[in-house]
Amino acid sequence: MIKQAATHLLFILLLAISPFAFSIDVCSADKKAEALAQATLQNKTIDLACHLTLSDTDVMTKKVIIQGEVASGMVFDCQNGIIDMASGIDTGLFTHAENTISIQSVKLADNTWSVPSNITIENCHIKGNIRIIGMGKNGEAREVNLSSQTSGHTQRANNAAPNNILLNSLSIESIVRTPLYIAPGVHHVTLQDSNILGTSSSVALYLDAESNHNHILNNQFHASGPREVMAIDGSAMNTIRGNLFSAINNGGIYLYRNCGQGGTVRHQTPSHNIIEHNYFYYDQYTGIHPAIYVSARNGNRQYCEDDSAANLPNTSSTDNNDNAESNLIRYNQFLNREPMLYTRFGLRFEDAYLNIPTTYGNYRVSQFHFGSTLAGTLLQPKDTRGQTCQRNVY
Repeated sequence: MIKQAATHLLFILLLAISPFAFSIDVCSADKKAEALAQATLQNKTIDLACHLTLSDTDVMTKKVIIQGEVASGMVFDCQNGIIDMASGIDTGLFTHAENTISIQSVKLADNTWSVPSNITIENCHIKGNIRIIGMGKNGEAREVNLSSQTSGHTQRANNAAPNNILLNSLSIESIVRTPLYIAPGVHHVTLQDSNILGTSSSVALYLDAESNHNHILNNQFHASGPREVMAIDGSAMNTIRGNLFSAINNGGIYLYRNCGQGGTVRHQTPSHNIIEHNYFYYDQYTGIHPAIYVSARNGNRQYCEDDSAANLPNTSSTDNNDNAESNLIRYNQFLNREPMLYTRFGLRFEDAYLNIPTTYGNYRVSQFHFGSTLAGTLLQPKDTRGQTCQRNVY
């Protein structure tokens, strides 16, 4: 009787956590065959709203779109199969501007949003990128801009955005486009136990305005590019823990607010983020770009006044500063570098005053101590620098 009651309770809890998990079907044999068919000019996209499991010999060459509430609860498990946009780019079928996997909301005729949630993508080798999209693909998208002109924008953006997304054990090999882009309002995304590789024309991971409560856990970031590795742009209450960062000669994790770009008002500040137990790999690099930079911009862009007409208090329309505060930065390991020299705050007194009390316990090491830190035990990431980092200069 007790066992039956416990099983019933577990079922109820699972329903509460993932209300769509029991209504999604397994993809039919025909749907799986469609997904695995070679991409052509006439048929280069697959729309998924069912559980799909591949094998380690499978190669998908189509773009994957997961959209709307109908996809909620689905699991896409590649089982070490490949999603390959690179070959399509090489043949001119795709451009560098296209997304390999899109998880996106759909605006309905009544101006509400059909939102996908509780999505799992795991065990995939992705030659391309992932973009998670709510109101728009970035901070300058039309719907995002319109909503931002009035108060309550952050909540509206959150309500319209995909959420509770698990990206687990992935290898994302960038081909120019940002490997993982979390667009405005997207929340409760977890990227864990994954490798981010390749070359990006921008950053390796972008957390855009009004996004929040995302978790970046136990990953390795080796993608090279002209900018910092991770941008936290008006994104708040995220956790970045247990990650290994290399290719940081242009910077590691930057926190700022992209005031006014495209005329969009940024409502949220890059605050209350947790950056802890990460590993910053330095070898030859001796430049000035920090591993962690809090309040990295403070209005240092020509477009920062482009949102001033909205004149909303406590937003970028009335204050161009980043206003990052209470970011918890602790127990990070810096290989052969002093943390004080590679952790930076903005030029204003407030930038340091609002974050230094929550910055402590970061330390220099001659070799990484994976799994054991000043604060206890962590998951231990596999150190693959020999395979993935050797071509870069740090």
